[in-house]
Amino acid sequence: MVQWPAGNGGSVTQPDNRGFTPLLTWAQVSTQEGHLEVVQWLAGNGGSIAQPANDGFTPLWGAAYNGHLAVVQWLAGNGGSVSQPDNDGYTPLLIAAQEGHLAVVQ
Repeated sequence: MVQWPAGNGGSVTQPDNRGFTPLLTWAQVSTQEGHLEVVQWLAGNGGSIAQPANDGFTPLWGAAYNGHLAVVQWLAGNGGSVSQPDNDGYTPLLIAAQEGHLAVVQ
């Protein structure tokens, strides 16, 4: 589903009017379901791991919020920051703690 648009003229890097790139959007969706391979594919095809949306959300922030440890580990190991805050000052580490995701916090 992700590869087809990208291979047919769609952009992996073009943000929408909220500043959400496909990587950020799919990271949010993928982290809710734990689809690490989607995040890896988008990042490997030009998606930015660190680029925040207008509200400051990053792919790692979304992964931490949803408690998907494998996605958090992969993003943190490939350029994502656990301490980059959103516009309200919440870092991925803080949001993981707030949501009770102990494994992610550790």
